[in-house]
Amino acid sequence: MTDFSENAMQTIKKDGKWTPVILLRNASIVNIGDMFESINQWELPSASQERISISTFYKARYEEHPASSLISEETPALFRRVTVEEYLRGRFARVLREKSCLDVLRIQHGQG
Repeated sequence: MTDFSENAMQTIKKDGKWTPVILLRNASIVNIGDMFESINQWELPSASQERISISTFYKARYEEHPASSLISEETPALFRRVTVEEYLRGRFARVLREKSCLDVLRIQHGQG
């Protein structure tokens, strides 16, 4: 987090009260997906600073795609199906000629 003010992040305790999280500079907050203990948290936005969240996946093997109920002739898929491994390989490849890994996955409807 880039906002180190006292109320930038809070967790809720078992008594139902929101408590500020003390943030340390040059430290990371790691959410391990409720493997240790499930907690409710929220980050309070700052009007003066940008906030960025980054999600990563450990041993993800699933194929990602839009829900079938969202796809029809009127609303076709915009991107092809992709595994997390395939996406990450493309995302971090230095040889990509396109501007984004999503350009590689984008379906060109009505062309060719």
